[in-house]
Amino acid sequence: MATQKPKPKLETELGTDEEATPLTRDEIRAMIFRGDREFRTEQLVLFGAKVDFRQPTLGAILGAKQEENRAKAVAEMLIRYCFVPGTKEQVFEDADIDTILGLPFGEDLQKANDAIERLTGIDVQGEEENSEATRDSTTS
Repeated sequence: MATQKPKPKLETELGTDEEATPLTRDEIRAMIFRGDREFRTEQLVLFGAKVDFRQPTLGAILGAKQEENRAKAVAEMLIRYCFVPGTKEQVFEDADIDTILGLPFGEDLQKANDAIERLTGIDVQGEEENSEATRDSTTS
């Protein structure tokens, strides 16, 4: 008598395994592309003002990684994903980029950097150091 293979286990959004029938391509796509997906938000204080920082999209992260000027990439993330708390109103506009780049880097901007890292899983400072190391090794 042949032994029966156990059913595959699928990870749910709650992080628990449950036995289930494998999903079809259409079911997988429906789960991934469903319209009710919420972006995570962190509230932080920038220079005394409370703001919501929202989780960036995949496109924004990939675009930022391709941007050679890391400072500009981080400033653009602030422009795109910093909101008036509880609203869909962005705090900054594209015209603010030079002003943002001129802000003193300290605890407040470090908190924003940390929020980017938590919301994306990307170490922004590490990415910058890796980019510099790569540039240095190619110019030697």
